[in-house]
Amino acid sequence: MGDCRRDVAASSMGLATVAILRMKPNWDRDQLFAGEARCRVRFMRLGLIAFLALFAHIASSEERSMTVTASAYNSTHAQTDSQPNRGAWGDPIQPGMKVIAVSPDLLEAGLRRGVRVRIDGSEGEWTVLDRTPSRLRNHIDIYMGLDIPAARRWGKRHVVIRWRTPQETREGLPDVDRSTATSAGG
Repeated sequence: MGDCRRDVAASSMGLATVAILRMKPNWDRDQLFAGEARCRVRFMRLGLIAFLALFAHIASSEERSMTVTASAYNSTHAQTDSQPNRGAWGDPIQPGMKVIAVSPDLLEAGLRRGVRVRIDGSEGEWTVLDRTPSRLRNHIDIYMGLDIPAARRWGKRHVVIRWRTPQETREGLPDVDRSTATSAGG
C-alpha cells in the first residue's frame, strides 16, 4: 500500500513514469500502467467505503416528533437567573439566536444540548441550549431575545416539534441559526 500512495501522489503531479520507474527499475510500461490502475482502484474503494459509512450514519438518525406545550422567554433577570445571556450549560445566548429550553423529561427523550429542532408554525431550526425549571413537563421555552411583546404574543400553545436523534453522539455543537426573521419573533 505504501507504493500506491507514492504512485498516486507522483501521478497527480504528472511525474508518474519517472517516480515509479525509479522505485521499480525492472518494470516496463505495461506494468507501470497496471500498477497505477490498481492503486487508483484501491483509493476509489476507500473513498466509496468512507462515503457509505457517512451515509449509513446519516440514515441511522431517527426522526422523532411529539406535541409539547410551548411558551416564550426573554433575556431578563425577571425571567431567568442572574446570568440571562447564558444557557443552563453555560452557552452564550444572544438576541437573534434561535434557541429553545427544554424540560427535563424531554432531555431524557433525546432533546439534548445541541440538538436541532423544527417547530411546526415557525420557520427554521432551533437549537437546544437551555433547560426549563424541573417542575415543567413536556414543555419547551422559545427564546425571543429582548422582545418581550413578541413573547407575550406567542403566549402558551401546543405545538408539534420534530428532531433527529443520532445513534451516536458527536463532539461539538452544531452552528446555531442566528437569523432574526422567524414567525415566532426573534
